[in-house]
Amino acid sequence: MASTGCCCLVGVIWKRTLYVANLGDCRAVLGHIGRFNRIVAEQLTNDHNVRIKEVRDELRALHPDNPNIVSRVGSSWCVKGIIKVTRAIGDAFLKKPEFSLGAIPLRRPVLRADPSVSSRNLQAVDRFVIFASAGLWDLLSNEEAVQIVHPYPRQGIARRLVQSAMNVAVRARKKYDELMNYDKGVRRALHDDITVVVIFIDHEMLNDELTVPGMSVRGFVDTHQPSHFNIEQEVATESELIETEPTETEPTETEPTDTELTETEPTETEPTETEPTETEVTETEPTETEPTVTV
Repeated sequence: MASTGCCCLVGVIWKRTLYVANLGDCRAVLGHIGRFNRIVAEQLTNDHNVRIKEVRDELRALHPDNPNIVSRVGSSWCVKGIIKVTRAIGDAFLKKPEFSLGAIPLRRPVLRADPSVSSRNLQAVDRFVIFASAGLWDLLSNEEAVQIVHPYPRQGIARRLVQSAMNVAVRARKKYDELMNYDKGVRRALHDDITVVVIFIDHEMLNDELTVPGMSVRGFVDTHQPSHFNIEQEVATESELIETEPTETEPTETEPTDTELTETEPTETEPTETEPTETEVTETEPTETEPTVTV
């Protein structure tokens, strides 16, 4: 379990601004209309992969006492000769000595788990965003991906991207249909795992009156804790004010104790005992936004 890990890519649209948090070598690429009405690719995230010289230099600067922090394995660069990414969820054996099992001595964590966050104010020329794992970008360039998405119908476009990448993987050796019959262990040698989501931007829905974006992050704030992410801090403050409002009715719950002295007149006091249940309805009002956690 300590050697298992994954990357993560998250996007949030808030008040006409797209925020993207990246951890690992997944990538978000925006497609927008450029000069001569042509689709243009713009990469929104930075890959945390040691194939990039700047990432290798950053890792070496963080570990000046470890000259072998990055090494070549065949034709690829790897961290400690094992992994290509420098940031990931999990992979505890490269973060804590107690999980290294003695195979890799650690003085300090080799991998990090803090994401890079970027933002973009959405423009009228912006059309869609491709969220995909490294398996897609190993086989298709940013420009090739947006050229595939732009001219085709929205329905099934993510599957079209996956099929295009796998056709590149097999090239002239095998056909796509033959590759699908391969065992997963064999296919791993031909291509990495490929996960794709394509988000089309509907500018008519991006108005400031919609409350859905605000509620979509409320569940994260309530379930875990307020984030340093400014947008989530703003929503956390608003939700805290809403949650404290029902507590104003709590003193009414003690009113029935005043009627305990009149137990000899139950028919008159019984209606008052049910009055506190009216305040219970107000206590559940803040939970009406919880279903939007999945947005």
